[in-house]
Amino acid sequence: VDVIVCLDACFTQKRKKSASDPPRRHPCTHFVPEADAKATDAYVNETRGTFGPAEPRSKKSKTASSVEDAEDGYEHPDLLLPRSVLDACEASFKA
Repeated sequence: VDVIVCLDACFTQKRKKSASDPPRRHPCTHFVPEADAKATDAYVNETRGTFGPAEPRSKKSKTASSVEDAEDGYEHPDLLLPRSVLDACEASFKA
């Protein structure tokens, strides 16, 4: 007796109620110590510097002409991109 069996594995697993992934359990949980979090927060705030109150954003983004009119220079000595390039990139970005 010759028998040929062809099964659709996806259909069979979907049909079979016991075929499911085991519950996901993370073996251990790690938390950042509160002192490290506060030290990192202080470092970030110090690095950012102090800024004045945030101005409300207008619904219109910067135009290319306003970007060109801005003073051109380099944002960072190691980054060889003029400020106008970075501003134009930011003006064209839509989230």
